[in-house]
Amino acid sequence: MVSRRGIVTYDFNNDNIMDLAVVNLDEQTVTMIIGNRNGTFTIQMQYSVGSAPRELTFSGFNNDNKLDIFVADTGGSNIILLLGNGDGTLRDRVTYTIDTPSTFMISMKFSLILRLIQNKSAFTFICLSLGENIAKMSEELILYHYPQSPFAEKIRMAMGLKKLNWRPVTVDRVPPRSYLEILTGGYRRIPVLQVGADIYCDTHLIIRTLDRLRPDAPALLSNRMAQPLCWWWDKTMFPLLFKLLIGLRGDKLPREWLDDRQKFAPQLSLKKEDNEKDIPLIVQQMNAHLAWLGNMLDDDREFLLEGSSPSAFDITVYHILWAMKTNFEQETKNLLPCLTQAKFISWFDRIAAFGHGASNEISSEEAFEIAKQTEPIYIENKTANEWNVGQRLRITPDDMGRVPVEGTFIAANDYEIVLRLSNEKTGNINVHFPRAGFDVIAV
Repeated sequence: MVSRRGIVTYDFNNDNIMDLAVVNLDEQTVTMIIGNRNGTFTIQMQYSVGSAPRELTFSGFNNDNKLDIFVADTGGSNIILLLGNGDGTLRDRVTYTIDTPSTFMISMKFSLILRLIQNKSAFTFICLSLGENIAKMSEELILYHYPQSPFAEKIRMAMGLKKLNWRPVTVDRVPPRSYLEILTGGYRRIPVLQVGADIYCDTHLIIRTLDRLRPDAPALLSNRMAQPLCWWWDKTMFPLLFKLLIGLRGDKLPREWLDDRQKFAPQLSLKKEDNEKDIPLIVQQMNAHLAWLGNMLDDDREFLLEGSSPSAFDITVYHILWAMKTNFEQETKNLLPCLTQAKFISWFDRIAAFGHGASNEISSEEAFEIAKQTEPIYIENKTANEWNVGQRLRITPDDMGRVPVEGTFIAANDYEIVLRLSNEKTGNINVHFPRAGFDVIAV
């Protein structure tokens, strides 16, 4: 069994077909895999590359218009250069030994390493001086949001419940969002979480990721019922909230926002008159689901699920009610009277008191630069038969904001699927999507 710790895709032999270069940790090699016109691949050759190769990238290092391969060998703190011949084969292995932590070599963007190699006398000094900062940047929680977004409020509350430090990037309510669109491959829903060169889409996956990255903080999904209940609430209540907002406030909302959201949710009418006449039915459905929540709070529990701490379900319910309170609080009291009950008010105030954690604003440009300077994490593929590593896939939300993202399949498990995006502006980026709620097709 070969443990693959890094993969890049490019047309290495200039035949206009995508090829692969793969690091094999157990065999201590790099394998060049050449793409065929019928969608299959041919293993061309393996090259020895140190004792613990973990990541690789490519660049035209010696200005001969042929792509070369660089490998991070953390066993010996080496950068190994394999010069390309332009036909998918490699030659002339050159090893650069550097005095810097191996963990830094993995997180540091190779484009920066390559520039430093050319001035080897300064290489070790610069690596050591930058290493601590870049390693720190690769762990920062960067959240793209805007203040009025209900789903962004859910994740802001997750930061508060878990007592996290995070870096907000405030984006426009209406696209374009140029830097973010490059990082996500076009995904347009908000919020988005960035951790180094890894991009996490959709709040359900972001919450799971926060639990994984910060396990010492209170776990939001420790109760197994939290995830399916979050799914029920969002899928049921957000479309109703959307329609209620248009029915009550459609004539007061900015035209630019309405036009954009009509593209975002073409299955819904964003005309005030269409939704206004449906308000009785919308309210009827909302009250039915709120009654279930009321039953959960009848035993004077502090939080919706049993336990002494809040869960993802608490903040998922909260963000919808927060949006109602923010946009039409007075009408809510009349249309949804159960929300005026003491048990709901006490629960809402209890969740709100957790706040948003500690945040320090960062610009889109700064966040983009962090992605450029760091490498995406290694992710083990745990699917056997669905997709092949290196296969081109298209992933699209199945409800609203149906903008497809195309990339190279890297890995998947029961909960998420990861695409690799590679371009000259950012280098390698991993974009993570949840399995549930997204359509995945081969392209």
